[in-house]
Amino acid sequence: MAKIPNLNMLYTFSKAAHLKSFKDAATELHITPTAVSHQMRKLEDVLGQALFIRLTREIKLTEKGQQLADVSQRLFAELSRTVDGICSEDKQINLTTTVAFASMWLVPKLAEFHELNADIKVSIITSDDIVDMKSSQNIDLAIRYAKDIDNSENTTVLVTESMGLYASKEYISGLSGNTIPVITTSWKNKALPNIDFSGCMVENRYLAQRTESYDQENHVIQAAISGRGVAFVSDILVDDYVQNEWLVRLPGTHSVEGLKYYLVTGKSLSPSMQCNIEFFVKWLKQQLP
Repeated sequence: MAKIPNLNMLYTFSKAAHLKSFKDAATELHITPTAVSHQMRKLEDVLGQALFIRLTREIKLTEKGQQLADVSQRLFAELSRTVDGICSEDKQINLTTTVAFASMWLVPKLAEFHELNADIKVSIITSDDIVDMKSSQNIDLAIRYAKDIDNSENTTVLVTESMGLYASKEYISGLSGNTIPVITTSWKNKALPNIDFSGCMVENRYLAQRTESYDQENHVIQAAISGRGVAFVSDILVDDYVQNEWLVRLPGTHSVEGLKYYLVTGKSLSPSMQCNIEFFVKWLKQQLP
């Protein structure tokens, strides 16, 4: 098997062959034309073949030179794409969180984050089960929902949510008595405790009864929008619906403390990924109440 020439010489050759000029190749490579010419002479000596026809004002490729140019330019282009792909992995944050938090809060706000830093991409994997970050090597960050979580150097509280009672304006205006049907969430994750909504009613204005229950908060909210009752739901997740006036807080009620969102980071992160995550987390905290 013939010895492959020095890669630096081959790269210089691919540039000179593409530009058809030692001078232009030198400019692009930030070296002198003499250095390019010297490397090309040495490459021809190593291969034992003439690669260029040197004319007064231009250079042309010989048949052997064209063969080498076709292969070297294709290989360096593929190498460049591979290196770009490896580098870009540190610009994508792979994040796992619950279906509700992703769909009702995070995803609608991501466009704003990408406007602030277009270089950092956020890929979201949703699951209401806890993803084992030790075995899932491609997960960089998790936003988990729990009452309490084991303390570790990779875990911090993002926010403690509050929960309240919400209904459509039409539903509230049509109330004729003080008995209200409350729509709640039955967690898929059975480790999550149920939150008592009775603490929301400080004025004893209503007699609340649990009537419907869904395993996703967005279904609870949609049921309330359609006028089937009052949703007992996270103030964070319902915020966009309140801002759009699709739902309002039930008069005479207030919020009670709910569960917590935690941040869990991967244990082995490159410095650039750590920096990206810190930037993303800072943005997250600015968006949350």
